[in-house]
Amino acid sequence: MFNKFYYQLENKKIPIHLTDRKIDFNEFLNSQDAFIITDSNLYKYYYQEFAKLEKVKYPIFVISDGESSKNIHQVEKIYQALIKFHISRDSIIYSIGGGVVGDISGFIASTFKRGIKLVHIPTTLMAMIDSSIGGKNGINFCGIKNMIGTFYSPEKIIININFLKTISNIEFHSAFSEVIKYGLLGAEKIRMMLIHQKKEIFNRQKDVLYELIMLCIKKKIEFIEKDPYDKKERIYLNLGHTFAHLIEAGSKDCINHGQSVGAGIRLSAIYSFQIGLLNKKNLDKIEGLLDNYKFLLNTSKFDIESILIAMQNDKKWYGKNLRLVLPISDKKAILYEENDINGLINFLKSN
Repeated sequence: MFNKFYYQLENKKIPIHLTDRKIDFNEFLNSQDAFIITDSNLYKYYYQEFAKLEKVKYPIFVISDGESSKNIHQVEKIYQALIKFHISRDSIIYSIGGGVVGDISGFIASTFKRGIKLVHIPTTLMAMIDSSIGGKNGINFCGIKNMIGTFYSPEKIIININFLKTISNIEFHSAFSEVIKYGLLGAEKIRMMLIHQKKEIFNRQKDVLYELIMLCIKKKIEFIEKDPYDKKERIYLNLGHTFAHLIEAGSKDCINHGQSVGAGIRLSAIYSFQIGLLNKKNLDKIEGLLDNYKFLLNTSKFDIESILIAMQNDKKWYGKNLRLVLPISDKKAILYEENDINGLINFLKSN
């Protein structure tokens, strides 16, 4: 199977290749002047393939797997490696990995020598359906998630679903918070697949996963083409994310991003119900979907002080209001500016 999509950001048309063909690294790397960034888990899994690339003088920079790698010190090391290997503005950075690799690679590509070419090859479900598409990148700073970053579009995105065999069941499952998010933002086909094809999905049935990924890509494109820089429509993609970032901070990053988004969507629904925007019937539908995919909520061990610091530094402040995306049904959400911050803090403490 092979499908080709495009999305338009200003004057740039970005192709997305979706395939289930056999993975061939040489097919991906069509430039002699390339620099590869990947993570330690993927490097071990595909060691022989990466070793062949290194033999033909493709420099490869391997970062540790996990969110802790998204820091300024790691960025400095990669800059130094780029200088060492004489990477020019005509070179291409190939980002081969999940969301962390994509975030770092995008930031590096957008800033080194004021911008060099970038190709994303996402290898996790979360990266395939969300983070690799749309040009957002960033690194964490002073303990604050994605505090420093840019918008920078790749030359191409290559999505091969066979990479999904490299990820654990936990990592695979966690990504479904983002799939559920698309369903709650009006993607009816996605919502129906989540409800009726759960068995096939968790058995990783290739044709079902392929269709689901394709639908998620199309939904993401729908938002980013209307709003490339997160000013209006694209903000809806933050459903669950404001609370998710607080959960990640409160758990000291012991809860991964996908699980945090799932819990964040649940908190958004409960909060929307409590302030009268969401009725009980739709709350039950949303919670039922989250329950079905085992996105549970347990804030009993959260560090409230870390949550407050994260809240103060959230990028979604507009004046004295914190902008939330809240569901008003199981198919639609609204932008809601909350100025009762004490009430929001008390809500978090009570849940």
